[in-house]
Amino acid sequence: MSPIGSAGAALLSIDRERPALVPGSLEERLMEAALRCVARWGTAKTGLADVAEEACVSRATVYRAFPGGKETLLLMAAELELNRFFDRLGERLAAAPSLEELMAAGVTAAGCALVEHPALMPLIAHFVRTDAMDRTEETRSVLRLVTECATPHLARFLDPRRARGVAELLARLAVTFAVLPSDEVDITDEGSVRTFLHDSMILPSPGYAR
Repeated sequence: MSPIGSAGAALLSIDRERPALVPGSLEERLMEAALRCVARWGTAKTGLADVAEEACVSRATVYRAFPGGKETLLLMAAELELNRFFDRLGERLAAAPSLEELMAAGVTAAGCALVEHPALMPLIAHFVRTDAMDRTEETRSVLRLVTECATPHLARFLDPRRARGVAELLARLAVTFAVLPSDEVDITDEGSVRTFLHDSMILPSPGYAR
């Protein structure tokens, strides 16, 4: 798999059975409209009627495109924006000269994206219940997508099994600190993140890398 952000990389999907999203399609237009609505009103106050009005289509059109309803539409909108985030970040991650630089830069960028994005933050907070990180399929789906996007970059320095495990750990850290801010760790500050990774011994010793 090519790392997200590299030439020829494809969007990753939360739903492995669903066909790839076609750029410019009705589904993408509706996801874009959902992102704008969430940024404006939040997830609780955004309804399918709002998305339909924002996209200039009928509510029936939205239901036909997303028969799973609002939750399916919001989850796919989160997926779209997460893929865009990794596409933007890919070049920086690919140029990281060391595992430490890769991990610190990746976690900090993820933290900034979550905290500062007007739609992504409320979407992640909506789906990722940090008091039960594995108890909802939506939570597992979001974490799996982030893990799969990050794993190829970490595989430059770690064997594949370790790369996936570290990617999942970092995904959980970034999401948890973004949704539940800490007085000890500023997820948007690379120095703070780097210190935390060292102090918590998440950064591996030199003998850990392959």
